[in-house]
Amino acid sequence: MRPLAALAAALLVAALTPTARGATTVTFPYQDAKLLAPGEKNGGLAYLAKGVEGADEPVPVVVFLHGLNDRGLVHFWYGLQNYDLRPLVDDIVATGKVRPFVLAAPSQTVRATALSTIWTDFDLDTFLDATEAALPAGVAIDRDAIVVVGHSGAGCNPSGGLLGLFSPFVAAKPIGVVAADVCYDASTGATLGAMPVGTQVVAYYQPFTWWRDLDQFRAAFDKQIDREPGRMGSIVIEQKNSADPHNVILERALRETLPALLPIEAPDPYP
Repeated sequence: MRPLAALAAALLVAALTPTARGATTVTFPYQDAKLLAPGEKNGGLAYLAKGVEGADEPVPVVVFLHGLNDRGLVHFWYGLQNYDLRPLVDDIVATGKVRPFVLAAPSQTVRATALSTIWTDFDLDTFLDATEAALPAGVAIDRDAIVVVGHSGAGCNPSGGLLGLFSPFVAAKPIGVVAADVCYDASTGATLGAMPVGTQVVAYYQPFTWWRDLDQFRAAFDKQIDREPGRMGSIVIEQKNSADPHNVILERALRETLPALLPIEAPDPYP
């Protein structure tokens, strides 16, 4: 049975907005009273890439957790005075190497300027329920094809975000966790390295604008990966500087990991 929060979301009318490229953006309530400032609403957002609507089977979901939100933007990273991930999603799906997917993101505008309070107690199960309830009729989520991406501060709070994804009470087990330039230290390494067997963890790091002790992270990360057969993890270090390396590395992470995590299966030549 779905949690009450998801059932309540299902009873509310979500806002559907067609985009210029023919895909659809859906906004919906998700813990608005807790995560948004007074007067703000519909903090959840889902972007349905081309091919999602009309699919004859459940589709993957990429859950994106934004970092510190100093300007208090609802739908951070969706084009309001900020980067917009939707054209990037279009480009990735257009390569023909990735299953069409839903990019879904909660928003946090209160207590979102400190690493110790962002995404505290984020619950993946309830967010997936709220997302699916808001999707257009006929679109279903493939719960065996969930990827969670966290950028910057989304991978810093020991009690939330990427670092709080898994517990005995969480049913969803992502096939991939992508850490894009998060807090890299021994504690983070131990937590990310201890993800369940079957979850591929990829950590992206750039040293140009935010130095962290990657050696400590790597030692703790590798130790946890090696403790249990079947755990999968890797670290990618950006070697090329740019005008905005902290944000550019997120684009690289998405372009590189999604084709590997959500590949389109080649047709069987001998059916």
